[in-house]
Amino acid sequence: MTTGPEKSARRSRDPAEQGWLRWYYHDWRPTLWGRISNKVWTWLASLGVLSPTLLTLQVADRRNGRMRSTVLAVVEHEGNRYLVSMLGDTSEWVKNIRAAAGKAFIRRGSAMEVRLTEISSDDRAPILRAWCQVATSGRRHLPVPYDAPVAVFETISPDYPVFRIDPFQASAKHSA
Repeated sequence: MTTGPEKSARRSRDPAEQGWLRWYYHDWRPTLWGRISNKVWTWLASLGVLSPTLLTLQVADRRNGRMRSTVLAVVEHEGNRYLVSMLGDTSEWVKNIRAAAGKAFIRRGSAMEVRLTEISSDDRAPILRAWCQVATSGRRHLPVPYDAPVAVFETISPDYPVFRIDPFQASAKHSA
């Protein structure tokens, strides 16, 4: 079994492991303390008592269908809201969203069904930069300065999935 993103050599080590976040993440995966802490933050974000930039994403697990929850920072950019995977393609929530064809729920006090649309890597750089302005601890996982020019974010954009949050729309065959 391999760990971490395998797409490029520049992502061989998580930059966040050099600081205090090493207690939360190791080899691009949450540690035991990270998993416990994430459960608490996820619960608080779902209640809507934390910063408006945090929400809880709920998506069906691709292996067993159970709902999985994770806390994420949401960023607004050019009138849309986006979610970014700070750990890249290996994040379980990214794998689950792809398997669920984007169908998910977001919670901040109440649950709302949404469709997450993956953004092409060519269009991710300005969103990644905007996300770094609000995700103050998450940005430490990216190997570029949070205030770098968009051109620098273009070099890492293939490695960090970005999803636009769209309202869920039932297909025409289900509406009467």
